[in-house]
Parts: sequence; structure tokens; C-alpha cells
Amino acid sequence: MNEVFMNDEASYRERLWSQLTELYVGIIFSRERHRQAEYFTTKKQSVISLIQITITALTSAGCLSVVITNSTAMALVSTVLAIALFGLNLYIRGAKLEELASRHKSTADDLLAISQEYVSLLTDFNNLKIQDIVARRDDLQQRVDHIYEMAPPLPEVATKRAKDILQIGNIELLNAQDYSRLLPLGLSAQLNGPLPKNAPGTKQTQAKDAPTTKNASPKRTQAKNATPKQMQAKDASPTKGTPADKAQGDKEQAAKREIPPEN
Repeated sequence: MNEVFMNDEASYRERLWSQLTELYVGIIFSRERHRQAEYFTTKKQSVISLIQITITALTSAGCLSVVITNSTAMALVSTVLAIALFGLNLYIRGAKLEELASRHKSTADDLLAISQEYVSLLTDFNNLKIQDIVARRDDLQQRVDHIYEMAPPLPEVATKRAKDILQIGNIELLNAQDYSRLLPLGLSAQLNGPLPKNAPGTKQTQAKDAPTTKNASPKRTQAKNATPKQMQAKDASPTKGTPADKAQGDKEQAAKREIPPEN
């Protein structure tokens, strides 16, 4: 029963590790999207401001030209530019681009703080109890949900740009290589889910429980288990020698058998 409980606990810790890494990568992706949204919003505001300055200068020049030359064409051009400038001012006032860029930046900063806390949680993973890990995870998720509720909407161009920067396609179809690349260097090596020391199924436990046997070669084992008759037959077997020794041996055997040796 105790072994089954430890196996279940180790499996649950692995699932917790996998979930935390997925949440961390999702926050990294969301933060990058808001950073890109801030960049495009600020750039858009800068372009519109430049257009405003240009239209204002042209309108002023047109009005001055009308006063000097009394030209009807210049008066018409100045009227059109004034109307365009008025419409542009109304758009900027309604869009609130500066405030929108500031909100994107604030959201990205909040997500950065959350991502750092996830890194700390993953770093301390092996030294924490499951109850502590779950409590900290739930607290971080609640804070992230609150950040998302207060965050401004994201344009499609920001999402596309974030995918290009992070080199990911579908955030829901990431593989182990993507997680290894997006996780910090010290955590990318633990993607399989670290288990507590001496947990069932770990290499340390398997090595500890493996039976220890002495390494003995087959020849030594056979020699150790040989019977006395086999040892005597082995000692009586003829050994290979030179041709002269072989001929001398044949003569001795022939003499014993009272057979004259062949010349």
C-alpha cells in the first residue's frame, strides 16, 4: 500500500510540473503579445502625430497664401486640410493611443513579475510539499486571471509578431523542444518532471533495489564446478608440441605395446 501511494504521489508531481511549465510558457507568450501591442500602438501614435504636424503646417501655409494671393484653389485646399485635421484630432481623442500603450506596458510588467514567481516555484519544486505547490499555483492563477481581466484587447498584428519572435506556431501544440527553448536554462533539463529523491521508479531506487552479483566469467565458473574426473581427464590430455616430441612419443607408445616403431 505504501509503494502504491508513493507511485501515485510521484505521478502527481510529474503532472504538476508539466502544468506549471505550460502555464509559464503561456504567460511568456501573453507578455510578448502585450509588449508588441505597446510597440505598435506607440508607433501608430507617432505616425499620427507626424501627420498632424504636417497637415497643420500645410493648412497654415494655405491660409496665408489665400490672404496674400486671394486664390480660390488655395482656399479650397486649405479647407480640405482643415477638415482632415479636425477628423484626425477627433480620432486621436477617441482612440486614446497614449493611454492604450501605457496599459499594454503595465500588463506586460505585471506578467513579467508573475513569470519570475513561476520560475521560483519551479526552482523550489523538489523542496516543496505537494500542498504548498498547489497553494502557490492557485494563488498565481488567480492573480493572472485578474491581470487578464484588466488588460486591454490585443491586435492581431501583435499576436503574429509575438509568434515570430518566440518562434512558435500554435501555443496549444508545443513540443518538448519548444518548452526547452522557452524555459530558463537551469529548468529546461528537467522537462521530464523531477521526482523526489528515493521515489519509486527513479534511477536511484532501481539501483538500490537491484540484486548485487559478482562478475564471474563462464570459464571460471566451469573450472570451479568441474568434478575430479574431469580435472584428471583434462590433465591427461596430450598437449601439442614440436614434430620431434610427437615422434618420440609415438616410439614410447609403440615400445609399451611391443610393436616395433616405424622407421
